[in-house]
Amino acid sequence: MNKFLFCYGTLMDGRSRNAILRKLFFTYESTCYLSKHTIKHYEEGNFPVVLESENAFDMVHGEIWKFPDVDESLQDCIMSMLDEIEGNGVLYTRKCFDFKGGKLYAYIGNKSVWEQEGLIPALLDEDGFWVGGDTNAVQI
Repeated sequence: MNKFLFCYGTLMDGRSRNAILRKLFFTYESTCYLSKHTIKHYEEGNFPVVLESENAFDMVHGEIWKFPDVDESLQDCIMSMLDEIEGNGVLYTRKCFDFKGGKLYAYIGNKSVWEQEGLIPALLDEDGFWVGGDTNAVQI
């Protein structure tokens, strides 16, 4: 079964932690939108946080990266490494979605943690990708 990773911030192509994916032999697939989710910015750490939303029109634009074609146990080791990097179970929860006959994984912020952190609106480029925080935006 194919496994994919949804990236919306520092793991995206050209960003500060993309080298992790490249060194693990992930391959870029495409861009896509994750519906019923919204993106915020954690200014203190300078990284994005995606949160679940009830609004069907809220979407996060990100990249799809395919796991390397290795056996399942090695893919599980890679997933464990990503879980540690992303703070799975603490800051984020790894969610799984059906995708192209396989599984798409995304790290979604734990609202109970992030509601206390004073997230600010995310600054997006003209294509809707996260580029930082917008301290001048009005929080809605």
